[in-house]
Amino acid sequence: MKSIKFIGAFALLGIFLFSSCKKKGCTDPFAVNYNVNAEKDDGSCSYAISNQKLTYGAEAIQQMQLYLPAIHDENTKVIVMVHGGGWVVGYNETNKVTTFDGRYGWDILNPLLNAGYACAVMKYRTACYQTNPDESTGNTTLYLDQMMEDLDLAIAHLQSKATELGFRSDHFQLLGESAGGHIVTSYAIRNASNNKLVSAVSMFGPTALDDSEWKIGLHELDSTYPEGILVDGINYFRTTENVCNLETNKHLSVLTELRSFGDHDTVKVYEENLYLQEVSPVTAANIERATPLFLMHGDEDLLVPYSQADLMYSAFLSKFPDAIIADDGIYSGMIKKTIYNNCGHGWIGGGCQKNTIMTDIVKWMNAH
Repeated sequence: MKSIKFIGAFALLGIFLFSSCKKKGCTDPFAVNYNVNAEKDDGSCSYAISNQKLTYGAEAIQQMQLYLPAIHDENTKVIVMVHGGGWVVGYNETNKVTTFDGRYGWDILNPLLNAGYACAVMKYRTACYQTNPDESTGNTTLYLDQMMEDLDLAIAHLQSKATELGFRSDHFQLLGESAGGHIVTSYAIRNASNNKLVSAVSMFGPTALDDSEWKIGLHELDSTYPEGILVDGINYFRTTENVCNLETNKHLSVLTELRSFGDHDTVKVYEENLYLQEVSPVTAANIERATPLFLMHGDEDLLVPYSQADLMYSAFLSKFPDAIIADDGIYSGMIKKTIYNNCGHGWIGGGCQKNTIMTDIVKWMNAH
């Protein structure tokens, strides 16, 4: 019996000694100083800090929250994040934008901060939802122009703050989701955009707004929800019936969103809408600049079909046939397209490998 006890005690001592010799460090993947080789946490984890809210324009909604990694200096690169919402839905002036750090079951803000990037999560002037078609003015690019201006203003303001706050003023990348993906893609391919922009990533963003498959899908969605989709909580949208002031707890139609964004009285589902082509990134006349693009989409996206990524990919290569393609496993090219299996809009779906998607974004940003 004593022998057994001795052996047991020796084994426990061995386990203790083994554990005490484990490599120590920060084991939290969300910490800035996460050590992938650490086996035991030593309490040294440090986290990104939210520096401050920055105002980049005269309107209350023209603001962004700048997040800085715990270690940052004049070499820290900046990523500007643009939320979606069908161009008309946004966050109000007082609530935090939570799109990129967990609201929908995935988090890209913290992985990018951990990789050493500064991240500016911006709000922008959304389009006014036109409840009455007669209220349209036919000014097709009115709202897109505003959004392009807001990105210009946001990046310019960050440049002006770079020395004071400690980050680079000459290296910006964009990340947008859904309608935000459309916005960052539109901005990236314009000659007039900030020349310090080095790449843009679009997550499930529409690119061909007059595409039949896209319009028919929206029409079917509106037929399924005849009362419209309820917008409540921290989100808002502007409606013409409320003089384009912010409001919530309202229903919207997705085709009306599209029509409102283009400021026209109708969307022809089974015919061409030239005004929608005018605000589509795939339109050849809109592709002026070969800013590197990463187009990401889910193969089960019912709101924005992955064919939208296919169309943008083809349009880009048609305009720039010598563009370096980032094939599977490569992230340093000028154009990359990845369709992720089992993923719906917003990366929903039990089989959607969200961690892989987030890792791919970081790899792309690192390569540019």
